Amino acid sequence: MNTSSNKLTREKERFLAYLNSNGIKVTPGRTKVFNNAMNMHGHFNAEELAKTSLKNDCVSRATVYRTLREMLEAGIIRETAFGDKHHHFE
Repeated sequence: MNTSSNKLTREKERFLAYLNSNGIKVTPGRTKVFNNAMNMHGHFNAEELAKTSLKNDCVSRATVYRTLREMLEAGIIRETAFGDKHHHFE
């Protein structure tokens, strides 16, 4: 395993532990959004992730936004605000 896949595995374990400790179900939708977010390169916004998830995985926009919030709370991603209306994640 290379360093990149080790980091991905650690982050996924961290996310699953967060969900389990908060009584949140691990659903296929959450898993797909997590994978899509981890495959985004550089900064991305919620709409970019939603478009990718809707197109490739038929995941609802609500699931994308909910999962992003959960990933933020778990410390998997960070949010950067560019003004009042432009929030990006990395």
